[in-house]
Order: sequence, then C-alpha cells, then structure tokens
Amino acid sequence: GGRGEVEGVGGKKLNPNDHDLSTSSQTMMAAATPPGGMWEVRWRKVTKVLEYDQNMFEDCRDCECDEAMEASDEAAVKQARGNSNGAHDVLHPTEEGARAAALLRMQALRGQLKKTGGTAVTDGGDEHPAEDSGSFVDFTPFLWEDHQHELGLPRNGLGLHFQRVFWGADPCEADNWNKCEVRVDVWVARREF
Repeated sequence: GGRGEVEGVGGKKLNPNDHDLSTSSQTMMAAATPPGGMWEVRWRKVTKVLEYDQNMFEDCRDCECDEAMEASDEAAVKQARGNSNGAHDVLHPTEEGARAAALLRMQALRGQLKKTGGTAVTDGGDEHPAEDSGSFVDFTPFLWEDHQHELGLPRNGLGLHFQRVFWGADPCEADNWNKCEVRVDVWVARREF
C-alpha cells in the first residue's frame, strides 16, 4: 500500500489525504462492529423524599415550608451521594459482556448508599430501619409506569433494579426524619452504528 494509506472495507485503500477521515473511520468502525451492533451499559439513580416530617413545618410560613422541603430534597440526594444517569464509554460486542459490566455498575452505585442503610432512631426512641427491595443480581423486566419514559428508562426489556427506603435528609439536624427513597436502575442496550 501507499504511504499513509489505510485498508478499508473490502480491501479498498483509503488515503487520509483524499478522503474525509471521519467518514473513513465510521466505515471502518461499522465493518468491525458485530452484526446487530454493540452493547452498552446505561444507568439511572434517583433520590427523592416520599414523606416530609411534619415537625419541620411547625411555625412556618408557606414560603418557609417550600424552602424546608427543597432543603430536605437536597439533603436526601446528598445522603445518597448524588443522583446520576449515563452510559459507559466502553461498548461490548456481546450482551453477556455488557451484563457483566452492568453488574459491576450496580455494585458501584449501591456502594454509594452507605449513609442510607441501617436503622434511624429518633429522640423519642422510634426505630426506622432502611428497607431494600428489587433485584440487583438478576436481570428482571422493567415494571411499566406511566412516567417511565420521562424518567429516561426503557419501556421494556430487562435490567437490574434496586430501591431503598431510608430515613433522614434532615438539613438542619433538628431530629426531623423524612422518609426518602433512592432508586437505581441499570440495563444494557443495543447500540447500532
């Protein structure tokens, strides 16, 4: 081959001086992609307050109530070490490889939840244990929800799903116990080129 040439699809020589490199690169990548595309890992972690401690609102004006709820929402997200969504940069040629990577992603996301586990005990002695549900090892179907697409979740398919209900998110550390939930979904998706 000539100097600076790259062998393209079907043995055709590509010369970077004669062709648009991005088109040539896309052609070569498409030729290297297994039939049916590659697989990627996607995830979504969302934290929210389910029930606000009514003690927060004693002697509050309406605008102060809104501020207290907003501060509690932020505290819940902070306690769960942030919300996130995204996709891995690494693509996998097989669904099995992507599922193995998805298991590792779920493990990492669950590892962020250390401050949401255990049992919260109020000054009055009431105990509020964290409650876990879902499958973070077995791929199970997504449960249909009317707002699922708005959440950025697929409408069908299999994924890893984990939910934890926990108590806390007290921004003022005034012994207020808000009931919170963190939901983690990890799934694999085929990416066509």
